[in-house]
Amino acid sequence: MNKEQKELYWKHKREGRNSPTKYITPNKKRIARTEQLLDYFNQYFCKTHKILELGCNAGRNLKALKDEGFNNIEGVEINADAIRLLRTQKGLENIKVKECSLHNLFPITETYDVIFTMAVFEHIADDPLFFSQLQNNTNFLITIEDEFTKSDRHKARNYKKLFESFGFRQIESKRFLKGLPLSFVRRMFIRKEKK
Repeated sequence: MNKEQKELYWKHKREGRNSPTKYITPNKKRIARTEQLLDYFNQYFCKTHKILELGCNAGRNLKALKDEGFNNIEGVEINADAIRLLRTQKGLENIKVKECSLHNLFPITETYDVIFTMAVFEHIADDPLFFSQLQNNTNFLITIEDEFTKSDRHKARNYKKLFESFGFRQIESKRFLKGLPLSFVRRMFIRKEKK
């Protein structure tokens, strides 16, 4: 799939395991994913940090963060049905969610303490301009991505190599994450100080 085909796939109503309804329906794997995300945020970040999730879908991660006391949260999502479903969840009715493709996100004027993704960047085509702009908008970047699967919808890439070439320094990485396939790697980056 080219960039436009991928965007159309994610923008329009999706069926099966990628549907917004399925995304927020609890099961053992999804609960484990959410628990490991909360453990991670509680370990490294304050409840007052400003957090942006790129590709928030119907808000499973944002809901968990909100319920945990992280109140300064926002999202970006390409799918209007997912955003409508997000808005039906208690506590998420009024959070800021921008409806757009990640390729059309920048420039943004706001900055965030943390920007994170879970299984989103793996669907983004190589776009140096997009990836390079992230350093202007966050202190910390967290990627929880499939780095090894190649398919028409998945781009295998090493995010350490990618983001260190765009002004970030990796400060943590972990494989074998609860609830996720073995091909996923969680990485945390800090923005390098500009000279």
